[in-house]
Amino acid sequence: MTTFARIVLTPKTQSSQLLQDAQDAGFTGITSIQSSQLFFVSHPSLTEDDITLLSQRILHDAVAQDCEWNWSTDTDEASQQVEVSYLPGVTDREAFELKTAASQLGLADIQVVTGRQYRIDGDVDTSTLDNLAKNLLCNDVVESYAIGSIEPSFITTTESDGLVEQIELASLDDDALLALSQERRLALNLSEMQVLRDYAQAQGRTLSEAELEMVAQTWSEHCFHKTFRADIDFVEKDAEGNVITEEKISGLLKTYIRSATEACSKDW
Repeated sequence: MTTFARIVLTPKTQSSQLLQDAQDAGFTGITSIQSSQLFFVSHPSLTEDDITLLSQRILHDAVAQDCEWNWSTDTDEASQQVEVSYLPGVTDREAFELKTAASQLGLADIQVVTGRQYRIDGDVDTSTLDNLAKNLLCNDVVESYAIGSIEPSFITTTESDGLVEQIELASLDDDALLALSQERRLALNLSEMQVLRDYAQAQGRTLSEAELEMVAQTWSEHCFHKTFRADIDFVEKDAEGNVITEEKISGLLKTYIRSATEACSKDW
């Protein structure tokens, strides 16, 4: 397990909107939700002074935030806590900017992952926290979550050796397809991997790693906008759980964004 520093930035004044959203969604046993920013920082020679420098010079707004940090090996598991972080391969802009700023302070080649921490008070159990994360705190298209402390996905780069690997897909079963997607960090789901397998079978050949990476990038949330294109069953309920509105949305991109542009119908 990689040892890393965990920096937690907590606003001194918390918004009540998240708590209201949770209670409106039926989680009435929750009495408070404290939200914090997370920054996970890793480097083989990372020191306490390095973390202090990053916190004081870049991350921490002492007027508006409280700041604490610890090493991952010293983390206490909180039972009423949910942490969320990006899936491997999803663009993490804050992490990129922190790495850039850190290099200007002389901390080159650090690895950074960002996330969010939610500390929850009230009459809740693990099942409630799990449902809360799935329904409100985490977008599982681009994020993962953990009850307690999450293990961030640090991605390191290596020098190319010129080898173009050939991947055998045609003979893989569904479990092996998902394992391949996870192992190579393609972030493709089973149906997408099955399309690749069908293509390999039709072509009667292996697929190169370049082909796999090209498809994974093209079908990524960032490029393909899976969330905006997806069919959505929208149900609005009141605090008692009564249905107010039911609607099937055939893609947010098509129904709202594109249709608004077409409705304007301007020559320019």
